[in-house]
Amino acid sequence: MFVTSFRFTEFRSEWETNLNNYPLGIDIFFFVKNTVIGLPRTTKISKADTDYATDIRIQNS
Repeated sequence: MFVTSFRFTEFRSEWETNLNNYPLGIDIFFFVKNTVIGLPRTTKISKADTDYATDIRIQNS
């Protein structure tokens, strides 16, 4: 699991649009120092079970 803080609502809306256009769309890569995390366009995104409204949980299909 990868947890980060950013504007979840805006990202989720754009990501759902990307998913709805499958098989068209983009894959996303996050780069932090020496770490790379990729999100295939079929990835489902939901809020994590925490008190932090901006935390997300990412689950690959």
